[in-house]
Amino acid sequence: HALGGEGASVGVPASTSGADVRNTDAATDVSLSRFEVETIPTPAAGMAPDGFHDFKQVSLIPDDKGVAELLKPMLEQQGFSVRIERLPSDDARMVLFLPGLNERVGPEQTRMLHEWAFLAAHEVAARFTKEGGIFVTVQDTGGRFGFGGGAFEPNRAWMGGLPGLVKTAALEWPKAQLKSIDMESGARPLRILAEAIFDELQLGGPALEVGLSANGQRTTPAMRAVSQPEPGALPIEAGDVIVVSGGARGVTAATLIPLAQAARCRFVLLGRTPLVEEPAGFAEANDDASLKSLLLKTMKAQGVQVTPKELNAKAAAILAGREVRGTLKNLEEAGSEAVYRAVDVRDSESLNAMLEPIRREWGPVSGVIHGAGVLADKTIADKTLAQFQQVFETKVTGLKGLMDATRGDPLKLLVMFSSIAARQGNSGQCDYAMANELLNKVAQAEARTRGPECRVLSLGWGPWEGGMVTPALKAHFEKAGIPLIPLAAGGEFMTREIAGTSRAVELVVSGPSRDGRLPHIKEPAPESWSEIRVSEHTHDYLVDHTVRGSIVLPAVMAMEWMLRAARASEPNHTVVGMEEFQVVKGVHLDDFATSPVLLKIRGENRTGDGEEPLLRCNSALLSSDGKVHFKGDILFAKDFTAMPNALPVPAKSSGNWPWDLSRACRDILFHGPRFQAIEQLEGCDDEGGEGVLVTLSERDWGEGGAWVIDPLVLDGALQLLLLWGHRQRKRVSLISGIGRFIFASYQSRWPGRIRCRFRCTKSNQYQAYYDVTLLDNQDAVLAQMEQVEITFLPDDKY
Repeated sequence: HALGGEGASVGVPASTSGADVRNTDAATDVSLSRFEVETIPTPAAGMAPDGFHDFKQVSLIPDDKGVAELLKPMLEQQGFSVRIERLPSDDARMVLFLPGLNERVGPEQTRMLHEWAFLAAHEVAARFTKEGGIFVTVQDTGGRFGFGGGAFEPNRAWMGGLPGLVKTAALEWPKAQLKSIDMESGARPLRILAEAIFDELQLGGPALEVGLSANGQRTTPAMRAVSQPEPGALPIEAGDVIVVSGGARGVTAATLIPLAQAARCRFVLLGRTPLVEEPAGFAEANDDASLKSLLLKTMKAQGVQVTPKELNAKAAAILAGREVRGTLKNLEEAGSEAVYRAVDVRDSESLNAMLEPIRREWGPVSGVIHGAGVLADKTIADKTLAQFQQVFETKVTGLKGLMDATRGDPLKLLVMFSSIAARQGNSGQCDYAMANELLNKVAQAEARTRGPECRVLSLGWGPWEGGMVTPALKAHFEKAGIPLIPLAAGGEFMTREIAGTSRAVELVVSGPSRDGRLPHIKEPAPESWSEIRVSEHTHDYLVDHTVRGSIVLPAVMAMEWMLRAARASEPNHTVVGMEEFQVVKGVHLDDFATSPVLLKIRGENRTGDGEEPLLRCNSALLSSDGKVHFKGDILFAKDFTAMPNALPVPAKSSGNWPWDLSRACRDILFHGPRFQAIEQLEGCDDEGGEGVLVTLSERDWGEGGAWVIDPLVLDGALQLLLLWGHRQRKRVSLISGIGRFIFASYQSRWPGRIRCRFRCTKSNQYQAYYDVTLLDNQDAVLAQMEQVEITFLPDDKY
């Protein structure tokens, strides 16, 4: 419940004067947490969501362009059974919803599109909750979810609510895989669009939201904690007319008080509740129970029969009227004029008719604040279409009504009350999340269309200390560590944000946080899964990693894939390394030329808090039968600038290697041409050694920019360790684990040649342990590996 609604009242904080907002913190002494939403470049993971290769029954919900017809044979060639149909069939295990690509878009089509998506999800919700499945939506809102950077026709913003459904379903269906794709169509042929969708399905990994721009850039939305903007002047001034939906009661009303004090404007408050006069003598009935008792007594005395439903309605109308009058009084005491009108904001004609006499008396409308909202919480499986429509239309059709009614007014301010549920989803609130996500996208489009003359802002509020948040729900939030927004502090935040120098359009706002962590309405799923299909066709370079006649998956590739999956599932953090990496059991690929090997990657929830520089996530690579082959802890950092706990760089070795490179590669190492990473053997002594390594840029391994590490460089470092171990023990050895691998500076591709220096810290007849440093050609540290464990193989011919 991210947006407070009806039933809350608020006192008036100390008055401020003028329209220049400088310091209103003193009124509440509360600093709210502010997060800007942006899109960040994110390479594809190079792997599929879990179950992709198993969920063969595909329901393809078509677009009006014909992309579905081109995507169908691509899936069928991979063994999928595909039906193009309006709603998923009973046996559908994968649903691909493509109408978000439709040519015909705009406010008139938005209700149909979002209801259709809801019904498609509703059809499979019970099954996907129990058994899992894949549900994907595709839309075209510029390839960056409405943010700048590509060609974006403003009307397409009205198709932008689909990610809210996906993010909510991800919480309600923990066994399923969800994804929302924003595909910028541009002038590209339809086949290219179908291929891009197909590639994302196969290679995009577990990312919930993915933007695919026409220029080939892949992005994901993320939240970034930022400080309050510098203070400045409000865009509105004394006497300006501000129309506010949902502003007569509850949270929206509370947020207007600081704005009224600062700008002393004129408010037109819109609500659903007719303002009725309460009977004389009722003023002392201050709560619901005493009011109903007095009503019942009065009506009985008048000989009027009343049902419980009618009694509830009459009591609610009286209490609502009191709250509306209280809001009007508070605004007037804050220095602003205010009127209330009962009107359906979804009806632009009625809105216009209501506004005309106000325009004649007060002047044109200068600002719109859209705060109206209702809830009807039910899971997707249990929610009815009527419940969906009630919630969705109040927000979305209400926004359209306000936009249409004020289209000819010179707006200087446009504020939308969105919700954190739009950014993160919320169980039971798919309609609310979709509606608020659409508001965010319309705000982005309006900001670009209207330009700097109008301040456009969409506020994704977290839960409040009033309104829809009941005492029981407040206790739930407190137990979950979710800070609530004090009513007065929320209003002051909005006023500061409107006046501030920031031009950010889409914000998430939560209660004061002491540790800087991102707010969560609901904890994310305890683990994420991805899978990768390894074959000679897709990973032919692995043929050159053959140990004793058997093709073996290199440990560095397991590290790479585990890191990729982690990066895809945590867009708000940077992957900076691994700890406690272990080789549990090798993966043999001898038949992968004819029988692809399916591997699964599991990532558990991260541990740690906002005070720690690093966060950890348990990860494992498993075979399709569930056996763990590799495991380790992924290291994340929120703002990675330097390597913590760096090891000292080893000194240069004093001696020489006992063989030249060609003999070492021929007689000792088992690596074929595409895994021959050592370019030069340099110093070597009884403490360790060094060598020069080539980077992946000199080998044709494919996969574009998906790499997190350079596995060729890391494998080259391990090859040096194997050579040194053979020098000492005259035996072949293999890697068993790595205590810690961490970047010194984060970059996916290392430049030029890489120098590797290592020292053996401990050894016996079975194992040896090494510390390894990788340096660039200026001797700057790129990465380090600590306590690399090498195990010597028995019965070696050497």
